[in-house]
Amino acid sequence: MSYVPGHEYDVFVSYARRNNQDGFLDGQYGWVTRFQKNLERILNERCPGVRVFFDDGSIAGNDDLDDKVVTAVQQSATLVVVLSPVYLSRPYCTKERELYCSRIGDEKLALPRIFLVHYDDVPFDERPEILRKPKGYNFFHQDATVKSLRRPLEDDSDPLKEEYKNRIYELCGDIQNKLKELKQTLPQTTVPKKVIGPDSAGSLSAPVIFLAEATPDLRGHKDRLSVESALRQAGFRVLPETTYDRRNLPAYQQSLEEDLNQSLLFVQILGESGSDASPDLPHGFEGLQFSVARAAGKPCLRWRPSDLPLDSIREFMAVYHQYLTDADANVSDGLQPDERVQAGFLNDFKLTVEETVRKLLARQAKPGGKKLDESHSVLLSPQTVDSTLAKEFDQRTQQAVLSDVADEAYPLTDVYENEAGLVVVYGQSTYDWVKERVKQCREIALNNASNPPVCAIYVGPPDPKPPLPKRPVNFHVIHHDDPAALAAYLAEVTAKGVSP
Repeated sequence: MSYVPGHEYDVFVSYARRNNQDGFLDGQYGWVTRFQKNLERILNERCPGVRVFFDDGSIAGNDDLDDKVVTAVQQSATLVVVLSPVYLSRPYCTKERELYCSRIGDEKLALPRIFLVHYDDVPFDERPEILRKPKGYNFFHQDATVKSLRRPLEDDSDPLKEEYKNRIYELCGDIQNKLKELKQTLPQTTVPKKVIGPDSAGSLSAPVIFLAEATPDLRGHKDRLSVESALRQAGFRVLPETTYDRRNLPAYQQSLEEDLNQSLLFVQILGESGSDASPDLPHGFEGLQFSVARAAGKPCLRWRPSDLPLDSIREFMAVYHQYLTDADANVSDGLQPDERVQAGFLNDFKLTVEETVRKLLARQAKPGGKKLDESHSVLLSPQTVDSTLAKEFDQRTQQAVLSDVADEAYPLTDVYENEAGLVVVYGQSTYDWVKERVKQCREIALNNASNPPVCAIYVGPPDPKPPLPKRPVNFHVIHHDDPAALAAYLAEVTAKGVSP
């Protein structure tokens, strides 16, 4: 586990292999390898648990990136670039940098997370735009009399080793501050490995997202490609994988339905123009895809840029304007808030899609398989070691309420679906895990202040245990051998709705 939540690695070191060849003939580590080891050691002294990804030579020359490197760069919180003229000449270095920026969202968002280590001097105007703005750290020495003579600073047996030490401690201090900032501010948006990981990314076993066909304008096409790239890089399979035949409407709809049946979520990106409407397609192919997805019971997310020229669209494409703005009652009646067209920034929408998928997967992981009747239901939260204690609770309460179990791999805030009660099971589970689950219960209650769930800790053997974590007001404590406390809890839960 990395220091920053939601990432496999905290630092990815991108460098040209040519700059790491010194010392190889003597059986010594190259300069970049020595630098990486010093970097990782100092960072872990300051932030225990930091993980640094460093490919020590599995890629040679101009070969394409292998899957291990692609996955690592996409799952890293920060990027350290060992800059040199050779670095700029290597296609794989460019690919690593571009993959990192695209995973973050765009270059502007990625800039504060990129750190430049100057292995050699590279004139400012010869650098790509993205490498002109980040703070740099000089790790080379330039001869005072012959300016063309330069050599990298060394960490040992070098008159300038003190300068090397100062540089690397400055760099590590800045990376440390950025990692701490990210740890505090980044949401935990990654899907647990047991559901999706490098081995399943993009494969038939990966979660499937249906990304509706692009609108005919260039902007809509470009935005859709950006979302598709982000989804694939996050490890999801994206449908459709082939183009539907618009000349044959029945065949088109059949292919659409088949792909939707495999999909977890319907996502639609809307641009400046829509496809032509007709009696069979009152809102073009955009409306058809959405209506078929809703009929199939799929969760739907739709988005448009906030700066679309709506007045111009209304003037020249009135029907498409109605679809964009949910103005047609035949389409908009009965829509849930999430199904309405969202206007905003594309990167924000990408995060919304990832968050929605994460919650859908978390809820799908419930053993019950389906959402229970909210007024009758209790969501149990045990660790695996307390599965037997959770079953005991279920057996003792099944005449009063229906219970389902939250997978411990997911936060309760993702799994919760307005159940009447939440119960954290505390037998053999660790104190820190129980404390975090109680905190999540409190967050759910605050976010549903008008109708909060009835929360409890169900305490079972072994004894003794550390004191229970501080709990919100009205948070029940039910010991497994206290039937009166259990009855009081069930009475409050069933009072929230119609008693079973």
